[in-house]
Amino acid sequence: MFRLLRPSKQTLTGLRNEGIVDGYHRLTVQKDSIRHSLKRNETVLIDGDFKGHTSDSPHTEIKAVQGAQFSGLVKITDGATIEGVTFKGEDALVEVTGTMPAMFRGCTFIRDAGTNLTTAFVTVAAGSKATFLGCRFRSDEDTGVMQGASNAVVSDAANLATDVTIVSGVNETGWPHLNVTLFGEV
Repeated sequence: MFRLLRPSKQTLTGLRNEGIVDGYHRLTVQKDSIRHSLKRNETVLIDGDFKGHTSDSPHTEIKAVQGAQFSGLVKITDGATIEGVTFKGEDALVEVTGTMPAMFRGCTFIRDAGTNLTTAFVTVAAGSKATFLGCRFRSDEDTGVMQGASNAVVSDAANLATDVTIVSGVNETGWPHLNVTLFGEV
């Protein structure tokens, strides 16, 4: 199972205030704790709001319980599998770079409906790959529709359209995706 990663004399409050730094991850200061297993390079986000994160270790797994969300930019630089996480904010929510693929399963991407109307929810850099399986893209409005006109997921023009796939997802934004392959998105 997972163990709580903290020094023996440090309180959970102190741990939350400092953030967690180890050889694999750096999560910036967050309001609630996480559980982390170094052995499997797996992180489980507990209910709460987490600031941005950079995933720079190959084969990283990030899973979330209901109610866990990132409120800052998440950067995937060396591949990762992210499951059940909510990404919420006013700017770009996720940047995928590097040559190892990123996979998002059952994630929700929520942006403020009226700000940064030329910024995509997710960007995938040249030479990078990503798959979104069962994910939802929406605004913070009840209808889920974004104002303005942009793209929800943008794959760099240098990538093949098959480098980024969206499978069995929901796009409520009213914005299309750019240079991606869709399978069963509604």
